[in-house]
Amino acid sequence: MADSNNRTSLLVSNQLPAFVREEHDQFVKFLEYYYKFLEQDGQQLYVAKNFMNYLNIDLIHQDILVDDQASEAHRLREENDYHGFLQKMYDTYIKYIPDSVLTDKTTLLKHAKEFYTATGSEKSVRFLIRALLNKDAELYYPKNDILRASDGKWFIEKSLKITDLTVDNVSNSIAVYNFANTTIRGEVSNASAIVEKVDTYYDKGQIIYELKLSSVYKEFQNDERIISHFTEEGIDKYLAANTFSGVIINAQLTYGGTGYIEGTSVPVVNTTGTGAEIIISKVSKGAIQAIGVTESGAGFRVNDFVVISGSGSGANAYLSEVDTSSFYHPNSYNVMWSTINLEASTNIGNLIYSNLNSKIIDPANDTAGFSNSMSYFVYDNCGPARSFVVTNGGQNYVPPISLGISANSIISKMGILGKMKIVSGGTGYVINDRIEFVNTYGSAGAGAIANVTNVAANGMITEVKFQQMPGHIIGGSGYDPNYLPAANVISATGTGANVAVTAVIGYNEQLNQSVSQIGVIQELTLISGGIGYLDNPTLALDQFGDGTARAILTSVSGVFSYPGRFITDDGHISGYNFLENRDYYQEFSYVVRVDETINKYRNAVKDLIHPAGTRMFGEYSLVYDEETATNTNVTVTYANTVSATEPYKTYYQVQDYTSGTFAPEIVTGQADAEFVAGSFSMNTSNHVSTYAAQNNSIVLYYPSHSFLANDYVFLAFYGTNTWANLGNTNYTVTSSNVDYMTIYNPLKDAHGNTGNVRVYKPDVMVAVPYSRPSIGDNVYLQFQTVDPSLANGVYQVTGAMGVNTFNVLHPNMTTANDADGIANLISKKAIVSCVEHGFNVGDSAYIVFPIGTGDDANTYDGYYTVNEVGSNNSFNIAVPNVIFSVSTTRTFLKRSKIVITNHPYANGTNIYMSFVGGDQGNTVNAVYQPTKISANAMLLNVAVPATSNSAVRVWYQTNNYSNIVFTTLKSTNGFTATQNVDIEFDCSATDLTNGIYMIKDVYSSNTYNIYYNANTYIQNAWSTYHSNVYIPGTANNTYNITAYSGLGVIANSVMEGTASVSVYK
Repeated sequence: MADSNNRTSLLVSNQLPAFVREEHDQFVKFLEYYYKFLEQDGQQLYVAKNFMNYLNIDLIHQDILVDDQASEAHRLREENDYHGFLQKMYDTYIKYIPDSVLTDKTTLLKHAKEFYTATGSEKSVRFLIRALLNKDAELYYPKNDILRASDGKWFIEKSLKITDLTVDNVSNSIAVYNFANTTIRGEVSNASAIVEKVDTYYDKGQIIYELKLSSVYKEFQNDERIISHFTEEGIDKYLAANTFSGVIINAQLTYGGTGYIEGTSVPVVNTTGTGAEIIISKVSKGAIQAIGVTESGAGFRVNDFVVISGSGSGANAYLSEVDTSSFYHPNSYNVMWSTINLEASTNIGNLIYSNLNSKIIDPANDTAGFSNSMSYFVYDNCGPARSFVVTNGGQNYVPPISLGISANSIISKMGILGKMKIVSGGTGYVINDRIEFVNTYGSAGAGAIANVTNVAANGMITEVKFQQMPGHIIGGSGYDPNYLPAANVISATGTGANVAVTAVIGYNEQLNQSVSQIGVIQELTLISGGIGYLDNPTLALDQFGDGTARAILTSVSGVFSYPGRFITDDGHISGYNFLENRDYYQEFSYVVRVDETINKYRNAVKDLIHPAGTRMFGEYSLVYDEETATNTNVTVTYANTVSATEPYKTYYQVQDYTSGTFAPEIVTGQADAEFVAGSFSMNTSNHVSTYAAQNNSIVLYYPSHSFLANDYVFLAFYGTNTWANLGNTNYTVTSSNVDYMTIYNPLKDAHGNTGNVRVYKPDVMVAVPYSRPSIGDNVYLQFQTVDPSLANGVYQVTGAMGVNTFNVLHPNMTTANDADGIANLISKKAIVSCVEHGFNVGDSAYIVFPIGTGDDANTYDGYYTVNEVGSNNSFNIAVPNVIFSVSTTRTFLKRSKIVITNHPYANGTNIYMSFVGGDQGNTVNAVYQPTKISANAMLLNVAVPATSNSAVRVWYQTNNYSNIVFTTLKSTNGFTATQNVDIEFDCSATDLTNGIYMIKDVYSSNTYNIYYNANTYIQNAWSTYHSNVYIPGTANNTYNITAYSGLGVIANSVMEGTASVSVYK
C-alpha cells in the first residue's frame, strides 16, 4: 500500500553527517534497515504514512484478500495493524450487527449510513433479515384486521353493453378490447366515461360485449353511437360502437298471489327483448286448514285416516262423514276371506294347526277344518266420502300436496266396483236396461252387473245401480282401480247414453285442501337480464298459480349499475376481523414473518431498527419446497411438450375472401284480423240457495245441483247479513257433491256469516263455424244483444266443446236478459298478404308495421311464427292484440340476395359466408348453397329472415385458399419469428387440424405469419424454415398460415373463428 517514493529508509544516509557516513558505514546500514523494517506492511511507519488509506474500506478489503493468500506468518504479523482499524470501524458503526451475519461485513459497513437512515422502515427490516439470515421477510400489521365499525369498502360497478363495433368505420368485433383504458363519449348525449376493462361472454346464446366504466359523466342513451381512439403501430385509429340497452335489472313483487311453486321460470312478455330469465325463488309455506272432496270415491267409512304427503309435515285428518244412502253402492258388505295362508309352512297331516284351530286335523279335506280356515266380517256404514276433520294442520306445506283416504285393507284388495257416473243420459231407454262391464286391456275383473233403475219422460237415464250376479258380491271383484272397465248400456230402444265407472271400493277419491297462505310468492330472482327490453316488459305470472300475482319489471337504458357490494370483509363481524386488545391487535404492533425462529433476529432488530413505542412479534413462515418435500404430491416435468403457459385467445380468418353485401328481400303487403260470424246462447235463470262463508271458503247448499269441481258459478248475495268481501261476481267451485258445493273466495271473509244467494251458470256458449279458440285464449267478441253487461270487448275462453263451440264468462249475470243472439269473433289471427313469400308453417317472419298506415296501437314490429299458409301470396300469424283495422306490412323474407360484382360462383357448389355487422342475432356464419341469378348476384334462402342488410365475406368452394390470419385478443404476446406454437381451433372443421406450427414472420406485437400444411409434415421444412415441426393446425394471435395443399369449402368448414395458442417447447 506504501509508495516507494515516500520511504524514509531511502533518505537516512542523506540525513547523517559526512563523517558518520564515511567512518561508520555499519551504523548507517543499521539505520537504513531499521527504517526499512518500520516501513514494512503493518509496522508503525507504514501505518503512519498510510493512515488515510486505512480509512478507505475498499482498500482495506483488498489488502485483506491479499493477506489471506499470503503465509500464515504474514497474516499473524499484520493482523494487528489495519485489521485492527477495520475492527474499530466495525465496533464504531455496526457494533450491534452480530458476528454471525451471513452478509460481508465490509459491504454492510459501506452502506451503514443508508441503513441507519432507513431505520424503523419495512425496508430496513427486510435488509437486516437478508443480512443476518439470507432470507426474505414479510411484515404484517395486526391493525389491518382490527374490527372497526363502518369500515367496509362499498363498490358499485357500472357497465355499458355495446354492439356493431367498427375501427375507422370498418366492422371489427375483435377490436372491442381496445376500449380498455380509454375514454368513451356519446355522440348524441355527450356523456363520457373511462373504460376500466372489457368483458365478453355469452348470455342465452347471445354474445355480449360489456364495458366496465368509471368516472361516468351524464347519461348515455340507448342505441347511441359511442366513440373512442386508440393507437396501433404508431397510428391513431377511430373506435366506435352502438350502445345496446334494455337490460332488466329488477323484478319487484307487488302482490304474491297464491298457489305458486318454487323454482318456476316465469316468461317475460315483450315485443323487442330477448334472453331474460326470472324464477320464483321463494313461496310461503302453510298449514292445512280444511280438506274438501273433488271426487268422492266409494266404500269409505267414518274415521278412515287421510294420508297426507308433500313438502310439509305434521298434518293429520280423518273422514268425518260418508254417504251411506246406498245410492251408489250398498252401504254394507259381508266379507269372507281365507286364512289358510297362516299355515303356509305347516306340513300336511299335522295333528295340530296352531295358527288356526287346534282341533283341525286336515284343513284341506275336513269340513270343520275348511270353515275354521276362513274369516268373516261385515263391512258396514260405508259409502262415498263427504267431509273431513283436520286435527292438526302441520307446517311448511307448499304445492303440490297429495291427499288420499286409507280405507280398510281387506275390502280394498277385493276390487269391487263401487260407483258409476251418468256422463250422458241419452234417450229412449227403459228401466231394467242392462249395463255390462268390459275390462280394459291388461285388467281382469269379473262378476259386476248393473241396471238402469230410473229414466226421464224421454227415456234419458237418470239413475243406475249395481246388481248382484249369482255367486258374486255386488260390484264383482278383481277390478283394478287404475284400469276401470268400460260400461256399456244394452238396450233395444235407447241410444246415446254414456255411463262411466268412476270408483272401486276403497279407491278413486280425489281430495283438495285449503292451506293458510300457501304458495304466496315471497321472492323473485333475476337469473338473466336479457337485452332489448325497452317497451315496458311484463312478467307472465298470470300463467301460473292462481294467476293473481303481480310484479313490476325495471329495465335500464344506457349505463347499468350492478348491485353494490363490499369488496373487502372489513367491518364485518363474519369476516377475518378481531377486537382490539392491549398487545397483538393494536395500532402499534408489527409482525416479522420469515422461516426462522425469532431468537435468531430479535435482539438485532430491537437493538438496531425497532421503532420506539411499538411492539414486535415474530411468525415462522412455512415454506413448501418441491425439491425436498416428502409427501405424496408429485410434480411431473414433461420434455418436448406444450408448455403450461396459459394459451392466448385468438381470432383466425382464412384470407383472400371476397367482400359483398347481403340483403333480405322485403315485400310490402297488408295484415287484417280474421272475422268469424257466430252466435251465442246462455242460461239466464237462477236458483236461490243458502250459504256459509268463512275465510276463503263459501259453502252452498243447493240440492241436486249440476255443478262440478272447477266449474264457474256467478253468485249474487242479498239480505242484511252480506259483507263487502262477498262480491256479486264469478267464482270457482273447488269441490261438490249432490247437495253441496265449496267455492273459493279470493277476497277472504274473516268475519264468517251465513245468508241467501242467487246462483247462476255464467257460461256464455259461442258457436263459430271455424277457428274455434283454445281454452285460455283471449278473444275479442262483438255481441248483438240487449244485455247491457255483455259488451263488445276481450274475453278469456274458459271452456271448449267440440270443434265449433267455446265458453266465455258473463261479467254480471244479474243483468242477463238475452238467452241467445249474434256473437262475432275477431281473433288474434292476422292474415298477411305477401306476394311469393316462400314461408312454410313454423317459419319465422319478420314484419314491420309502418307508423300511420293502420292500427298503430295494436301492431308491433317483430318476429312472428307462420301458423298457416293460405297460398303462395298469404299466410297467417298470431298477433298479441286484436288488429281492428287493415294495416300495411313490410315482410322480411327468408329469400335474400348476395351482391358481389363479377363473382365466380357456379350453381351446385358451396360457399362459406360470414356476416360483418347487420343483424348479428339472426344471421349465422356457415356453409351455404345459393342460386346464381346474374354475374353480380346470388339468391339465398336463410333459416330466419334478417332484419337489416349486412356486409359479408364469401369463400368459394371452387377456389383454393392458402393464407390464414390470426389476431390475438390481446395487445401483445411475445411471439417471435421461427418460434413454434401449439394451436387448438375452437371448431369442428375437419380441414383445420390442431397441432404445432412455426411462426415465420412477425408483423406486429400480436400479428404473425405461419405456413400451413393441411396434410402431414412441412415439405422441406428444415431447409426452408429451419424446423422439422409437425403441422396440424391451431392458432392464437395474429399471424399467417400459408398452405401448400390449400383449403377449400367443405361441409363443415369454418373459415373464421377463434383458437387458443400457446408456446411450444
